Amino acid sequence: MTNSWKWIIGLLILLAVAFCAGWIVNGWRLDSKLEGWKKEQAEQAREAETKWNQKIQEANNHAIEREKTIRADADNARNAVDRLRKQLASYTANDTNAASIQRTGTVAELFADCAGKYRDMAETADRLDNDRRKLRDGWPQSGG
Repeated sequence: MTNSWKWIIGLLILLAVAFCAGWIVNGWRLDSKLEGWKKEQAEQAREAETKWNQKIQEANNHAIEREKTIRADADNARNAVDRLRKQLASYTANDTNAASIQRTGTVAELFADCAGKYRDMAETADRLDNDRRKLRDGWPQSGG
């Protein structure tokens, strides 16, 4: 072989080694960047999850407070119905007319039945609304 071919082969080998070394170093650099991006994304995901969990907890706390109000309202309605029922019963006890007693008894029975069903319906509606609000308040908002 002539000297010029040795130089060309040596130069090609040198270029191949330089290319491989550059490839390896660039891979290390990109791996380092990729790890940084992964850490950044993981941190952002943790922050988003923390915010979402806080929002869910706040929604649950508000729902618990609304549930207390619903129970208090239902108790107040129950007490009002009981007072009216007792008042109707006292009218019946003080009345001497048989027809009037029968009508008052019928009205008292009808009132108790209607009031109980209405109270149950109102309590169920309030609880459903409370659940709906809890889900809406706890749901993640787009863009936020």
